[in-house]
Amino acid sequence: MTRFLYIISLFVLYSSLFAGENNIKLHIDSLGNPAGFVQISGECRYHVGDNPNWAHPDYDDSNWKIGDTRFVADDWISGEWEGIGWFRFRFDVDESLRDKTILLHYVQAGASELYLNGRLIKKFGTVGKYIELEDALWDQEYPAEFKFDDMRYQVLSIRYSNYSAQKIKDYGYGTGFILRFFEIEKGIENRAQREKMVYLMTALFTAVPLIFALLHLSMFFFYRKDIANLYFGIFTLCLSVINFLDFSIQLAGNPEEYLIYNLLHVFPVVLSSIFLLLFSYDSFSSLIPKHFIMFLILGIGLQFWAIFGTGGNIAQLVNIYGGIVILEITRVIITAFVYKKVKMNFLIFGFSFFVITLAAQTWSRVGLELPFAFDPFYYLGVIVLLITMSIHLSKNFAKVNNELEKEVERVKELSEQKLQKEREEREREITRKLLEADNRRKTEELNEARLLQMSMIPTDIPDFDQYSVATYIKTATEVGGDYYDFYKNGDGSFKLAVGDATGHGMKAGTLVSSTKSLFNALVADNTPVEMIRRCNAAIKYMNLPNLYMSLAIAEFNSEKINYCSAGMPPVLVYRSKTGEIETFLQKTMPLGGFIDFNYNEDDININSGDIILFSSDGFMELFDRTKTMLGLDGMREYFRNSITDTTEQTLQNLLDKIHDYSEGVPLHDDLTLILIRKKSD
Repeated sequence: MTRFLYIISLFVLYSSLFAGENNIKLHIDSLGNPAGFVQISGECRYHVGDNPNWAHPDYDDSNWKIGDTRFVADDWISGEWEGIGWFRFRFDVDESLRDKTILLHYVQAGASELYLNGRLIKKFGTVGKYIELEDALWDQEYPAEFKFDDMRYQVLSIRYSNYSAQKIKDYGYGTGFILRFFEIEKGIENRAQREKMVYLMTALFTAVPLIFALLHLSMFFFYRKDIANLYFGIFTLCLSVINFLDFSIQLAGNPEEYLIYNLLHVFPVVLSSIFLLLFSYDSFSSLIPKHFIMFLILGIGLQFWAIFGTGGNIAQLVNIYGGIVILEITRVIITAFVYKKVKMNFLIFGFSFFVITLAAQTWSRVGLELPFAFDPFYYLGVIVLLITMSIHLSKNFAKVNNELEKEVERVKELSEQKLQKEREEREREITRKLLEADNRRKTEELNEARLLQMSMIPTDIPDFDQYSVATYIKTATEVGGDYYDFYKNGDGSFKLAVGDATGHGMKAGTLVSSTKSLFNALVADNTPVEMIRRCNAAIKYMNLPNLYMSLAIAEFNSEKINYCSAGMPPVLVYRSKTGEIETFLQKTMPLGGFIDFNYNEDDININSGDIILFSSDGFMELFDRTKTMLGLDGMREYFRNSITDTTEQTLQNLLDKIHDYSEGVPLHDDLTLILIRKKSD
């Protein structure tokens, strides 16, 4: 992140402690360079151990070793470093900087005491001779104001301790310190800009992937067949966590927090790699290869190593794992190009650009210097990948919708073709074998149509507060023309539709489908008579030859029924107080006959215990073995003699009487019975 916030310093000054030679030269122009500061982080004199005399400016340190304060060499950690030591710098200070307030930004991974010409000028944490005495502080930059003394040659001695150096090194980061000298105004401005940029980048690169994650996880929730949305959603969710932890590391207050953030960092990195691989397989290969299990096992093993491991550079292992994932994604894309002839598209561009930026960042972290391997380039790759992946999923979603629309149109065309073919086959004579095959095909189609028609009939009767309902429907052939439906209003009232299409079979089933669609479209905002009139106009305009629909619509309120009929049999009402049967008949035309026919609406008062019977003409036109029709009088008599205390038993009694009357004679027409009882107050 330091590379992102600052330009790499123009030069690194270092000194030898030989008297008066090769001292670090500082003057006012040094602080005015384009970088805005002078960085002291390179080679200096150092000695492992602790001795307060080493702070004295006249101490002879010519026999000390020379090393880098950033602890970039392996031997610092694995060899001589024991947790505490001293570092000394000699400065040749120009008159322009003497007795002038300078702002020091101090970057460290442990605890420090800074001595200028032998006197203590600043403490960062508490330096301890033992790990128990150390109180380490962790920050990218600690600010401190000080003044150089009024002399030319000056010595800065630093007492430094870091007992967590080996653990921090295992995560691939430096364990030493860096000094930067600023002019006071530029230093304050630099600090403010850095903190502002860190919080801004945290919010931006955490929120953007999180928004993508929530969007595509929601898309998967509503359409679970598109598994790519799940892969992308989890990947972007992990990416949001990774970015949050990346920026949190920049603000870690001590090595313990730093190590915890790095430990938490491993899991989302591994998980995001796995789901990015799954997304690439789904996008370019369609199949998940068997060797994917290797990536899964390696990822789980890497997570266990991060939690329970005692050694090894976990950051390097994570980088190696990321490199393997990059190579696998590259292989998948190249394979898609070569074998599947996939053309260049947004997704391939996004993957390629992201792989390049991720590889550049990964390689730079393992020590390979690249001119474009800096954090903004990586984050640009992340944004490009997210946008292209989202565009790809959106295109796929639109493609699925278009294919579904085409499939619907194709089904309609095939249905018309099949119907036409059936008419043509009925008109010409065919052989017995072809006829048998055709009959089998028709039987299958009729069964499907029957299932379709029966799916239009409510399987579950709504629970009404003031009414109990019992229903029965039976078709005369495989596909009938009877239909009923319910709609419950918000105020507790409900609407009932009972219909009977002309004839039977596929024609009647088609008309029933249209009527159900009209009922669903009109039921919420129209009265029964308005619905009848609009349905009549719609069916008339369909121009279905010789097809008509008898339909009755009734709206049940607490004390009455608003009723409108278009060619349906009379409604029978059993009055519980008198035991009489009342008949309500509207002499009207079926729907689809005359567009301007004047349909009217009647009100039927209902009292507690009254039972209303709606039926199709299959009840009135029931025949016995002597071909005698039951008729209206028979309906009334059977209804009256079937009344019991429950609606369901009343219906069963009525069905038993119908069965006894028909004596096994097949139905000549579809039979629908709907009994509705007004509950007692």
